[in-house]
Amino acid sequence: MSKKTILVIDDEPSFIRHFCRILGEEYQVQGVSSAREGLERVETFRPDLILLDLKMPKMGGIEFLRELKRMESPAPAIVMSAYGDIPSVVQAMKLGGVDFITKPFHDEKLKEDIRLFFSLSESPQEQLYKGIIIGESPQIQAVWALIEKFAPSDISIILVGESGTGKELFVRTIHEMSKKGAGPFVPVDCATIPESLVESELFGYEKGAFTGANTRKPGWFETAHKGTLFLDEVGNLSSSVQAKLLRTLQERTISPIGSMRHIPVDVRVISATNIDLEQAVSDGGFRADLYYRLSAVRVVIPPLRERDGDIPLLAQHFVKLYGERYGKELKGISADAMRILCSHSWPGNVRELENVIKWSVLMVREEVTEQDILSYFQQAVRQPRGAEAGLPWQTGAGQDEINFMRGLHSAELAGRTDLKKIRDQAGAEAERRVLMNLLKKTSLKKSELASQLGVDRKTLRVKLRKLGLSLK
Repeated sequence: MSKKTILVIDDEPSFIRHFCRILGEEYQVQGVSSAREGLERVETFRPDLILLDLKMPKMGGIEFLRELKRMESPAPAIVMSAYGDIPSVVQAMKLGGVDFITKPFHDEKLKEDIRLFFSLSESPQEQLYKGIIIGESPQIQAVWALIEKFAPSDISIILVGESGTGKELFVRTIHEMSKKGAGPFVPVDCATIPESLVESELFGYEKGAFTGANTRKPGWFETAHKGTLFLDEVGNLSSSVQAKLLRTLQERTISPIGSMRHIPVDVRVISATNIDLEQAVSDGGFRADLYYRLSAVRVVIPPLRERDGDIPLLAQHFVKLYGERYGKELKGISADAMRILCSHSWPGNVRELENVIKWSVLMVREEVTEQDILSYFQQAVRQPRGAEAGLPWQTGAGQDEINFMRGLHSAELAGRTDLKKIRDQAGAEAERRVLMNLLKKTSLKKSELASQLGVDRKTLRVKLRKLGLSLK
């Protein structure tokens, strides 16, 4: 399968080189340094996607989009702008921009956005929503049931889940299924915007509101009018911004900085967090009234370790995805490799699993094997801190994790869950993990469990107490 094609239009050669470097592995990328040249290249290159800088000399991004619309079957464009250039972004979205990113941006976030765009654009209609949320476990089906029930309404929803569980994918799905699905989708990462800019970015400001405010700037609420505003990591908002956000949700109006006007906005707000906001409310770090406004419906996205039955489905999906993307015809994943994947605790959740499979697909020729998976985690141990984001060494795996997988796999092959053997081969972490799994699944009495593990009852009792575990 041939690679998707991306055309980068930016007047900065360094940006073009950077895009070619970070995207060239997955896509066929070409770059031009002017909008006029971009129009010519669109005709010959026929890109599947355009990355367009809005601020360029002579012909800017807005004029480019106007010209692009006149073409037959114009390519979709993701526009790029600096923080604060919201009027141009709004205009670009009206002219057909499918999404926007702000400079400076995170490479991994950009790649995720592009992958999501292609997955949505390629899916048949019946797969557009549920097809991209992979899983048959009761936990994920319960999540899907809530989404199907509440997505069509305008009710506020908060998604709670660890990093890497795919919260933004769920939010985009909710948006597409809602009455506002044809409107803009505006994601805001509250954790990465500098605190001094959060209020002006959300609500905008008037000319002369502060030093440097030379023109009026609308905020993200105005940008999301008739659409969805996604507040990711909403727990990071300061108390003053929380108060203003609460008023906006109550009154459905905004007051830009430096203005006495109240501007009506029709926006559905969906938020997400990876912290315990209820505890933050109890501790006084988050307003209770705002929390209840945001969480009319609370959707908990389970970590991957709690829906381990979905691991084979996800793994096979990623093998197929990256096999096609990199032009490899793979048999799939060996049984031994799949056992290793199902044994891992996945602290990085689905994102970590995707990285493991992606790396393995790049390394193999025919089939992903046990050794490929273990090699990935060995890279995680060897690499120093501060390496590039998204690569093996940033998954949080340690030598205990590798030892655990080796030891547990050996025990499985031996046909017995022998606690001493696992401890000898895998270490203390493996011992704890095996006990936790058995306690979660077993209905055995303590004496029966001790016998199965090859220890006496006293040893088991001491071991459980030492590890902070108990037999129900």
